[in-house]
Amino acid sequence: MPIAAALGIIALALLAYKSGALEPFGIAAPVTTAPIASPSGLQPNVSVTAPPAVTSPGGGTVTSANTTGLAITGAATVGTAAVAAPSSLAVLGLTGAAAGAALAGIGAVAAIAAALWAAHEQRKAQATSENTATNLGVQGFDSDMRTVNQAYNSRQIDATSAIQLVQQIMAQYWALVTPRIQPGRNGCQGGGVCPTPQGGKNPCTGNIGAACCVGCYDLTGSPQPTTFPGYPGPMYFGAQGTIAVLQQGGGTVYYQQVFGSSYGGKDRAAYTLLWQQTAVN
Repeated sequence: MPIAAALGIIALALLAYKSGALEPFGIAAPVTTAPIASPSGLQPNVSVTAPPAVTSPGGGTVTSANTTGLAITGAATVGTAAVAAPSSLAVLGLTGAAAGAALAGIGAVAAIAAALWAAHEQRKAQATSENTATNLGVQGFDSDMRTVNQAYNSRQIDATSAIQLVQQIMAQYWALVTPRIQPGRNGCQGGGVCPTPQGGKNPCTGNIGAACCVGCYDLTGSPQPTTFPGYPGPMYFGAQGTIAVLQQGGGTVYYQQVFGSSYGGKDRAAYTLLWQQTAVN
């Protein structure tokens, strides 16, 4: 993607993020608060503050992004900052314009949120049916969750910010798949009404189609520990389980298998992620 186009997406996403326009989707901009009351070992709450001056590789000062209006001053500004971006930003999935934006003073949380939103917009453009949208949604969920996991574990963001990003990830899944759900298959109302599993089985029949089934159960998960075959003891799973673990100071989360179908749904194996911030030396 050309850097100018990437900058445009990031600037618009950040503007919407900061203005509160995304709040109906569960994506709230961070606010400046006192350190969160949470278990020891977690960072104080992160907030976006006035951007510092950035020194370019040539020694000159780079004009930083305007975080008040969330307007990036130009491609050269962020492009130059991207060249100087440390490798730690690449680990977070922030490269090119997104890395430059982070280094230019927008802040890790907003930069990650913008990068996730830009990738989501690209997936929306690629989705042509319910099955392709669901496949892309699962891929995006996995990729985005790992990005947030790495950022949290490396202390780039705190638990509160990680929870906001996890909520954004789920909101983006539903925003991606809902317009593509086939008629008569949106019994979950775009994730708004997910039927309760009966007898330990997910009711993925009738008007609960592929997008609803995968989103409501495989991805959303549960805030309560669940027993899974092959794993010792109950485990938290999915996005809700991730939020529960983050609220408790860390732990392992299980992301259950997504089964493929003869209609084009792709199989995705189960996996686990450890949400645990590294110790401070």
